[in-house]
Amino acid sequence: MMNVDGHRSVSRRSLLRLGGTSVATVMIGALAAGCTLLDAIDDDRYSVTMTDGSRYEPTVLTVPVGATVVWRNLAERPHTATADPDLLDDPSRVSLPDGAEPWDSGDILTGEQWAYTFTRPGTYIYGCQYHQAEGMIGTITVEDGA
Repeated sequence: MMNVDGHRSVSRRSLLRLGGTSVATVMIGALAAGCTLLDAIDDDRYSVTMTDGSRYEPTVLTVPVGATVVWRNLAERPHTATADPDLLDDPSRVSLPDGAEPWDSGDILTGEQWAYTFTRPGTYIYGCQYHQAEGMIGTITVEDGA
């Protein structure tokens, strides 16, 4: 079956028939269909939504070491998720655990997402480069499961 763009489309019924197909093959098919890798993998990711009210929701999140957090911008304007004191107007509002590297999403536009995997336990306080003064600050506590 071809869609209007001349690309082959896959029905839900066809996907259900893939029962014995490897997960890798399904992921490759999802990527070929235009999905992002984050959309293709259904795992224990954690989500933070960026809002028009210049907030991260949830503002405080606790995850295990190795967890991936995905920031999704549902706002009408760009936001960032920045834990790099050199990139924020008030570097005292950002905090990283000892030995953790600073990180920055860059601009996340409306409808876009960005992910980061936390490998070091501790508390991360991050903010939006554009809206930190408006209180757009979030906290992620990464707990070591050992």
